[in-house]
Amino acid sequence: MSNNATNCSGSCDGCSGCGPSPSILHNQIELTLQDDSTVTCDVLTVFSLDDPAYAGKQYIALLPLGENGEAKDDIYLFIFALTENGDPLLSNIEDEVEYEACADTFRDMLRSSSLAAAADPENAEG
Repeated sequence: MSNNATNCSGSCDGCSGCGPSPSILHNQIELTLQDDSTVTCDVLTVFSLDDPAYAGKQYIALLPLGENGEAKDDIYLFIFALTENGDPLLSNIEDEVEYEACADTFRDMLRSSSLAAAADPENAEG
């Protein structure tokens, strides 16, 4: 399965873009959870699905960090968009079939890229 994952080299100098939102890939996002607590997350990637049912949608994979900046064991997946001001807008993936398609695509990306090291530095496959 192919995907439209961003293939970012990590340097934005002279970059023609890592997709529609290159600056988000080198950042962290602070999420406010339902209990009003916050968690800082590294942005792993922004990607889309090949399935025509989800055409035009983008998704974001986030790695939540602990209080000391250590990676937690979870990966958060959301629908991703940018506001008119260029701020990230995340939405929950409510549909179970859409979520599974998103998770499957992200797993495939992990198996075939350097994202594995970012998502799980201790257990990354070479």
